[in-house]
Amino acid sequence: MYQGVINKRNVILGKERTEKDEFFMDIFLDGDNVKINFLDNSFSDNEYINRSFSEIEIDLKENKILNLKNMISKWKTNKKELLFETKDFGFISTIMMISDYFVEENSLEFLILNYSIIPYLILGLKKEKSEFRIYKEFCAKNLDFTVELKKDEDDDYIIEGKISNLFDMTGYKRMLREVLNIEPSKNFNLNFKLKGKTEYKDEILKEMDIKIELEENDYNYGEIEFQLKEVI
Repeated sequence: MYQGVINKRNVILGKERTEKDEFFMDIFLDGDNVKINFLDNSFSDNEYINRSFSEIEIDLKENKILNLKNMISKWKTNKKELLFETKDFGFISTIMMISDYFVEENSLEFLILNYSIIPYLILGLKKEKSEFRIYKEFCAKNLDFTVELKKDEDDDYIIEGKISNLFDMTGYKRMLREVLNIEPSKNFNLNFKLKGKTEYKDEILKEMDIKIELEENDYNYGEIEFQLKEVI
């Protein structure tokens, strides 16, 4: 069993906001395929959503979810039970609205691949150069990184990423000036870093640590750290 933790810290104009999420899961690796079983309702705090999507099979090479049809079938069954048991009409309305995304394969795949810890798991488990995107962090619509992996003397993998040319840094800085009321005459630096490490023993994953950092300036600072370790 593995325990995963995401810690987020963001400081904007001196105001700090922190978040912490914990996850428990079993991870099974078979070549380029990985199977993740979320335990103890770790995938979602909603029992019915968790029942539907807590088992995820991913083709790491193609970045594809392999068991979409099975998850959609489970969701259709669990949604009926959820709607029958729930008395909150506002929640029912929300479920009906989001359910459309859960029964269409392309939209469901997009949601899962970009949900919570899944992007970090995929990044850490891939043993090759890749692109990495996270959504809606540090006031950005998305952040795009080009990631390099290097094997060290212990056969572990060092992860190093730099902001991709796909990322619109000029537009992002312009947006931040407006949000933070930074005067045009003021200079401010933005420098994103991505670094991490995965540790293996006899080809079995033992630990993973991935950190994304927006270096501190006079206006904002942020960091996201994902840690995963094997626990008994």
